[in-house]
Amino acid sequence: MTPTTPQPNSAFATVLTIGALLWGAAIALVGTTLLGIVLALQMESRGYDTTVTSLVMASNFAGFLVGALYATWLINQVGHIRAFAIFATLQSALFLTHPILDHWMVWAVLRLLSGACLAGIFTAVESWMNDRTPAESRGTVLAIYVITSYIAQIGGQLLVNVWDFTRFEPFIVASILGSLSLIPVAMTRLHAPELSDVQRMGLIELFNASPTAIAGTIGSGVLVGSTQALGAVFAQRLGLSVYETSLFTGSIFVGGMLLTFPVGRLADAFDRRLVLIGLLAVAMAISVLLLTSASHLPSIWMLLGLMVVFGGAQASVYPISIAQAFDYIAPQKYVSAASGLLIVFSVGATLGPILASFAMRWRAEGLFLTTAVLSAAMVAFIAYRMTERDAVPEEMQESVTILPTTPGAIEMMDLTDDTADFEDHLDEKLESIDDE
Repeated sequence: MTPTTPQPNSAFATVLTIGALLWGAAIALVGTTLLGIVLALQMESRGYDTTVTSLVMASNFAGFLVGALYATWLINQVGHIRAFAIFATLQSALFLTHPILDHWMVWAVLRLLSGACLAGIFTAVESWMNDRTPAESRGTVLAIYVITSYIAQIGGQLLVNVWDFTRFEPFIVASILGSLSLIPVAMTRLHAPELSDVQRMGLIELFNASPTAIAGTIGSGVLVGSTQALGAVFAQRLGLSVYETSLFTGSIFVGGMLLTFPVGRLADAFDRRLVLIGLLAVAMAISVLLLTSASHLPSIWMLLGLMVVFGGAQASVYPISIAQAFDYIAPQKYVSAASGLLIVFSVGATLGPILASFAMRWRAEGLFLTTAVLSAAMVAFIAYRMTERDAVPEEMQESVTILPTTPGAIEMMDLTDDTADFEDHLDEKLESIDDE
């Protein structure tokens, strides 16, 4: 029998233990984020139609959805380390293929495949983290993991300034980073866990349980997908330099890193739907301001400040929507429900850039016409839902958890209580509200 390695008894000890996994995921994320902004800048500099650019950029989100759904099969076949090596090596090769097969249709396919590889990398790392993290430390470890991910994405945006984005060097650097991500994972002595497939909750059942959660999740996907995919295009058309563009796109991730955790605590203390309406109202107000006055703002720093707030608002909608769904389903379905909502989010993130591209044909500010209209529609829908159903009492709400990216992370959320009578728990919550 293989001896079981003792679990660390503190969040700090856990982070030290799984540090290799964090490093591997972060390095891979820096590379893929760098490639994303390079492709957007290159396509804009070559005069591609916005719709074409959006299709290439949206392919990454579609690929991530495919990878999140099917990566577990490969990991179960060959193990975590070999699967990570396959995903990272393939992604590294895909990065180098872009300047060789220089056509937007090929780039769309490459982005689809690289998005699937990134989802596979995250699935391997996150399920491994879940296995090595004791229940009492999961919240802290997941928070550290999320912050590390945001820092990696900010770093990837800023790294575009080191080399001329029109040349091949950024593709080589992204590929090098993809290869380097292998080293810490390959050197780890952590015992790889068994990974089981996550049984997903039907979307119709999810919608019946909480229409607000479905609307918030797909809307969040559209907001995040459109701004992350086409933010660099907007900034370039606004006349910003490459350095200013990287600050603009990076500020979106800064906002997510700074604001999602405190907003999550706010959503635990009040009716989540009011918090969602407030977040979407902020996103709508900033969208309208940028739609009408983006080119007339007094300084780049005001623009960046607005994007930090906007990024924090849009990043917070998804986890609060997940918590909203959990308020109306039994705890044993939390993992499958969150996995289903991940699918909904990914669909929204894939559609978002395509929808925004049509508005951007009018002018660059059309990006924020899309986010303004969507935010307003979501505010109206959530307000309507508030007239149809009372909120779950504060003391019976489930805590907001930030921010699952794959089923592996969803399993880390430690949402169930083994001692609870699940059906009684749900019945008690539903009996406490007036469900018309």
